[in-house]
Amino acid sequence: MLIKGSLQVEKDYDYLKMTIPLKMLRIGPILLGGVFVMKKFLVMLFMFFLSLQSEAQTVTSTIIDISNDEDITRVYLKNGTILKINHSTYMLEVGKNYRFEFSPESRMITLVSEIKHPTRFGDSTMETFNYHGLFETYFPTVLTDEAQANTLFSTLQYKHKTSECFNRAHTWSYSLRKDHNVYTSKVWIFFTRKYIRKFDFPWWFHVAPIMHISDNGKVTERIADKKYATKVLPMKKWTDIFMRNNMECPLIETYSDYADYPETGWCYIMKTNMYYYQPIDLENLERDGTEKKAWNFFELQQAFKDALDVEI
Repeated sequence: MLIKGSLQVEKDYDYLKMTIPLKMLRIGPILLGGVFVMKKFLVMLFMFFLSLQSEAQTVTSTIIDISNDEDITRVYLKNGTILKINHSTYMLEVGKNYRFEFSPESRMITLVSEIKHPTRFGDSTMETFNYHGLFETYFPTVLTDEAQANTLFSTLQYKHKTSECFNRAHTWSYSLRKDHNVYTSKVWIFFTRKYIRKFDFPWWFHVAPIMHISDNGKVTERIADKKYATKVLPMKKWTDIFMRNNMECPLIETYSDYADYPETGWCYIMKTNMYYYQPIDLENLERDGTEKKAWNFFELQQAFKDALDVEI
């Protein structure tokens, strides 16, 4: 079985892509009689990089899997190509789109550039990947700061009773839209069977709204889950409430990335627009392309009845 993983990249915001040299030449100038002998060194260095350029081939594709084999790491691309890289601490993320340069003989990667397509929010940017249907229906509201997010959080209703998480999340997202004209999204955390067995955990998923906040020219996410927190939380602090081993939950693109790997890892997170109600919606989206682009009144009735004992 292939094990999904990731390799780290450094950000280069020129053209909003990330670039990593995976092969570096560690040669210093030679000191001779107090004089740096640079000319010959620079010519040799130029010829070396020129030879790399002439040999390299390029391909742009999405990573669908990464296999950390005993002797090498193999990167599986959507177009069917399998490239290789030496074991290292660099991280590439499954599901993201990259431009690779590689040696045609060995298929070893020499350079990686992540291709990003940002959505503009005034002076802020936000990555659109992994928000199913979000930007086809609306742009999420970007709040001025975390204080504003917590003020809105304080308006959310929570009743101390047994209720379903997806009903609470639906009432909170709907109330923020109806009462404050704030558009949110949702985050889903899925727990693997391995995690459920190890910790005798009672759920296989949980969901809550995401608020989007401007932070030094970028957009950050804060989770609004009033049953388990007294304020909005960063993603990792929110998942740590439920992850008894404090493990990181990888971000997935489709529901089957979780459902087809019930024994792999400990948890996964997935992001959607605010209209998705239950996991079956995510399954339907992937199976037959059924998207949710508006509120369903029957679902809202169920949500308010279960979460708040309110008839709407």
